[in-house]
This record gives sequence, structure tokens and C-alpha cells, in this order.
Amino acid sequence: AQSFPELKEIRRVYQALGSFYQLAVGSHPASSFDFDLVDFARTFQLEPAKTLSALKMLEQAGWIALTDAVYLPASFRIKVSKETLYDYQIRNPKMDGVIKSLLRTHHGAFKHSIHIKEAQLGRLLNQNAGAIRKALELMRQDGIIDYAPAKDEPQLTFIQPRVDTADLLIDQALYNFRKERYAYRIAQVKGYLASDACRTVFMAAYFGEEGLADCGVCDNCLDRKKQGSPDELQSLRQTILQHLKDAAMPMSSRQLLQHFNGRQRDLALEALAELFGEELVEERQGVLYLRP
Repeated sequence: AQSFPELKEIRRVYQALGSFYQLAVGSHPASSFDFDLVDFARTFQLEPAKTLSALKMLEQAGWIALTDAVYLPASFRIKVSKETLYDYQIRNPKMDGVIKSLLRTHHGAFKHSIHIKEAQLGRLLNQNAGAIRKALELMRQDGIIDYAPAKDEPQLTFIQPRVDTADLLIDQALYNFRKERYAYRIAQVKGYLASDACRTVFMAAYFGEEGLADCGVCDNCLDRKKQGSPDELQSLRQTILQHLKDAAMPMSSRQLLQHFNGRQRDLALEALAELFGEELVEERQGVLYLRP
């Protein structure tokens, strides 16, 4: 149920996204937003696992895009003319060193956005990266540059303009198809875990390949080897009965099992237990007897 929330839950999450980023209906932000699932869910009292599933549904429906945490380097572009920038340097002497270093080390910033390493620029100016970021942000606020700080958090992008919650549509047929496929996969996994068939044969059948022989090395195959086949157990039963019949003197279980080695001894013990259960053999005073 958590993997496929109902439409009302999906709409609730979508509404919360609009409120979280303060987006009016009809707005379409050009840039992505940092997204912290835990903070978002806590803010709107949502269940994180169900919220993530709802976000996946919104993504599959083409409303949003959600990326995992990736490193996006900082970038900047000079928005004003050279003359305006020079005037800004004169009026803001504290920015002069930052601007000169930007121009000297990042060519083409008047034409397009350029990646920048704040820490590297800071080393050139004997300043820390925080001071450089602060200076760049001030220049952005003054309208001199476009500046996007480095990011290493998941990013959420609105693919389409925000719509009223009632107008949020999800392809129901596709939703149902994915839900059924998910239920089928879960059932197959449960079947895989519960089955005592060869794991390799089971997986091959899942992918449409029939007629394979048992692998002989998976846990189920090894268990069957340990337990013995019905024919092997039947043969051991007959062997045990013959030993007891031919013995010159009655023997104990330990003496009987000395006739078998290794794995066969374990299987002989299993076969003997069956003979006890079927009342074909009994034990009296520590000695085995065939029942008449």
C-alpha cells in the first residue's frame, strides 16, 4: 500500500510541495530546489516512506523530477556591461579583489555561466570559501551577477507549471498496471523464498526459460542431497532391515550405524526413524528388534 498511495495522498503531497516552496498556482520555477525528504515530511506531518512513493508517482506522471544527491559545482555569470561592472568596483572597493580574480581566471563570464570553485578563489585572495560565497551572494543581490552556490543535496524540479490540486491528474490505467506488476513481483519473491525447488530453475522459469536441470549447488539442492531421495531412503530401509535380520545377535542403534559412513550414516538414521514410526523396528533395553 505504501508503494502505491491513493490519488488523494498523491495530491496531498503535491499540495505540500507547492506550500513548501511557496509556489502559486500557474507558476513554473526555472531552477531546481534542494529537497530534504525528512524535513519536508516533518514539516507537513507526512509519513516519509509513503511520501517518497507519492513523489515517485508524481515523477512517473511527468509533474516533477527528483534526483538523488549529486554534486553540482557553483556557477556565475556577469549580467551587466563592462562599464557598469567597473563603476560597481569603484563604488564597492571591498569587491574589487574578488571581481578582478573572477575576470582573470574565468574568461567568457559576460557571455555564459561559468563553473567556479569558491575555495580555490579564496586561496588566491587569502580568504576562506565562506567569505567568497558571501561576496558572490552580495553581488547577486546587487544585480551584478547570476550566482548559484555549489549543491550536494537531492534536487527537485517542477517539470510543469504548478496546478490546482483538483486538476492534478494521474494516468489511472498506467497506475493500475504498475501496481499489478509490483504485486506480481512481490508474489514471485515470496514464492522464491518459500519454494523448495532449485533456485536456478525457479529463476530461469521466472524469465521464461523452461526445462533446465537442477543446479545441485543452491541451498535447496544441497538440502535435498542431505535429506536423500525417496529411492535412496527406501534402499537404506531395506539395508537396515536386512542387517537386523542377518545379525547373529541383536544390535544397538550405534552398532547398526557403524555399517554406514559419512553422509550415508545421517540418511540411515533418518531411515531408521521412519522404521520406528511405521513400527517395523522397535528398541528394547537399548537393542533393536524386527517386529513380527
